[in-house]
Amino acid sequence: MFLLQFGNPSNVKAQLIASSSNSIQANSYYTVQIYKNSIPELQSLISIDKDDELLKVVLKEIAQKTKLGIAYNSDLDVLNKKVSVKFDKTKASDILEYVLLGTEYEAAISNTREILLIKRQPVEDKKIVEIDISGVVKDAETGETLPAVSVFIKGTSIGTTSNSEGEFELTVPDNSEILAFRYVGNKELEIPITGNMRNLEVEMEPDVLIFEDVVVVGYGTQQRAEVTGSVSSIRTEVLENIPVSSFENALQGRLAGVNVVEPTGEPGASPEITIRGGGSITASNGPLYVIDGVPLSRNSDLQVDIQSQRGSFQAPKSNAFSSLNPNDIESIDVLKDAASAAIYGSRGAGGVILVTTKKGTPGINRVTVSMYGGASSVVNKPDMMNAEELIAYTKDARNNNYLQEIDRGNQPANPLYDPNTNAGRPNVGNFLIPEQYVNWNGTDTDWLDVVLSSSAQQNYHVSASGGTDKATYFLSAGYLDQDGIIDGSSFTRYNFRANVSYEITDKIKVGSVTNAALSNHDRLPANAPYYQQPPEIIY
Repeated sequence: MFLLQFGNPSNVKAQLIASSSNSIQANSYYTVQIYKNSIPELQSLISIDKDDELLKVVLKEIAQKTKLGIAYNSDLDVLNKKVSVKFDKTKASDILEYVLLGTEYEAAISNTREILLIKRQPVEDKKIVEIDISGVVKDAETGETLPAVSVFIKGTSIGTTSNSEGEFELTVPDNSEILAFRYVGNKELEIPITGNMRNLEVEMEPDVLIFEDVVVVGYGTQQRAEVTGSVSSIRTEVLENIPVSSFENALQGRLAGVNVVEPTGEPGASPEITIRGGGSITASNGPLYVIDGVPLSRNSDLQVDIQSQRGSFQAPKSNAFSSLNPNDIESIDVLKDAASAAIYGSRGAGGVILVTTKKGTPGINRVTVSMYGGASSVVNKPDMMNAEELIAYTKDARNNNYLQEIDRGNQPANPLYDPNTNAGRPNVGNFLIPEQYVNWNGTDTDWLDVVLSSSAQQNYHVSASGGTDKATYFLSAGYLDQDGIIDGSSFTRYNFRANVSYEITDKIKVGSVTNAALSNHDRLPANAPYYQQPPEIIY
């Protein structure tokens, strides 16, 4: 037996797979004659024009145009029968029945959506038992009918959709067990199939979890369905699976309209974040950070030691928020538009990032331990000139400068001119070859190989949380050690957090949030140029 599986018509490559004839089991198919109104592919309107063609070729074309596979025993004589067909926009089920007229075979569809050829049963032996199901689907709360609801037999390819009035009709085998209903924004509904199932009235309940998702806004929390501004969120489940040293890096590529750029990639460095682009030419375009309700600044201009150096030799800016362990964060909400961030005034002109840390849950005591390790290495390293190539390049440049001035008549020609030495050249800087290049001592240093190297990082985190109806607690400790790919750069952090709350009365609740961190940040000027004339050994 052979199986031919067709994919999307835009990719008409067919895949031929050998299969044994016993792979088709009893009751694993549905005849086209009975279920042609219940299987969507059989209701496809297709066109086919074949004259005196082999039956197997016609069947393959039908399968391809209906996006179905086809399985048959290649030894069947009927497949070599020649047929002539000409149909225009006709149901595939009708064409299948036509091409098999006068043969001892009929078409069927398997559970895996393949066209099969099965022997026709004698009329007197046929025991066709089927159930007709019909009804209407409504919203359980409003009573309105629901169009385009998917109605199908669970575990099979038999199904249909409700029309614009919410009505549906379906013919199913008598051994079908579960009728399922699926609609966006509503809970999936399953009902057992019994004898008479005509004129059903099915009510689907809204999936309230979709609309009750809580987001943090400037003045508290709201259900997502009630938020009119632009708010995006990241939950703890996402943060826990991202190996980053700062929560800001976790935003990269995960929220629409939030642009996170790593200027250097050095460990512990501060990323640049803009929300919906820049809004000012002279002022800062960075967002306002609010951690557990407290507005904080990440103004790097306060780092005086950086500003005292030349721009090209400044070390990367230190990240003030790297002391906050991402594993201690419950959620990050980004307020993007003016309406959402209005409560913060001009400070929120560049958007607002709200960070909520974890707290204990009453009645649920939990201890969590996590760790990870990793390595970093340089990719796309530029192909630099070696010392010999640099010397040759410099000689060519100085020779061209000198000869160009001779051609212009600005310098007299000198018969003592030597392209590899300074003999016969005037004492002009752009004409002279550096003496170390003329008498090169053979030193050749790969500066990128010296400066860059592979690095390792490791992170350990342990936390305990829980509480009662009156008091809750969350305690955590962590250790992060990250080396940079620039030799000598690294970031190390020890942190401890304690979130404790106690409800004195129904109206009075006290709490304490403590975050202690000790970090060591070895920063190097990653953007600084590394020069040496001539190329020498690094000491």
